[in-house]
Amino acid sequence: MADTISPDELVGALTSAFSKYSSEIRDKIDSRVEEIGNEAVEEVKSLSPVYAGKNKKLKKGKYRKGWRCEIEKSRGKIEVTVHNKQYQLTHLLENQHLNRDGTTFSTPHPHISIANDHAEKKVDKLIEELAHGTE
Repeated sequence: MADTISPDELVGALTSAFSKYSSEIRDKIDSRVEEIGNEAVEEVKSLSPVYAGKNKKLKKGKYRKGWRCEIEKSRGKIEVTVHNKQYQLTHLLENQHLNRDGTTFSTPHPHISIANDHAEKKVDKLIEELAHGTE
């Protein structure tokens, strides 16, 4: 004699199974996105310019060492922010700007955009893998 299950029990069992599966997928996504954020920090650190001037107030390598990854999770959403302690310099170093003499422009040092592009590609690949069930 076969076991029987009521429709309500079936719905409950399916809901429980989907909830568990959803939770596992979310945990995989969260951990992989955290890894991608940390990889982005390491990449932007390696690409960051190092101050080679003679100003004693500006320490060599301080900008490069200042990169951090901040991870915020809430309501099934994960947000990763990569930032530098010396945030005032990020735009100036990434892009060209007018020097203090008012006549010459600085040399741009693209490092943030490169790391950002690589991180975006990794996240896109992760989403693609999850969509096709290859993760």
